[in-house]
Amino acid sequence: MVIKTSRPPKTLSNLKSATHHKGCDGRHYINYFQVGALELERWRREMEREAALKKVAEIDQRLAKINVEINELLEAVDVVPQSKVAKAATTRTAKKKGFNIKY
Repeated sequence: MVIKTSRPPKTLSNLKSATHHKGCDGRHYINYFQVGALELERWRREMEREAALKKVAEIDQRLAKINVEINELLEAVDVVPQSKVAKAATTRTAKKKGFNIKY
């Protein structure tokens, strides 16, 4: 039994989809996936940055405590800490007398 209709039969070229929009290649889901992947990477990098900044702050605090302890120990033995410049100046001015051989 054949059913007669006034409309012509539909073929594959008559199907409408999102790929028929101008400028769309039909793979928009790939772009959404890439956006999601980039957002995850951004979140992960922000967490890494926060952890690194926290670690740097802890190191700075420990260095400050070490300097305080060094000064307290030197004050306990009545030694005034010299600056590195003063130490370097005294070693440069002290000249050795004697015999120098260069190869």
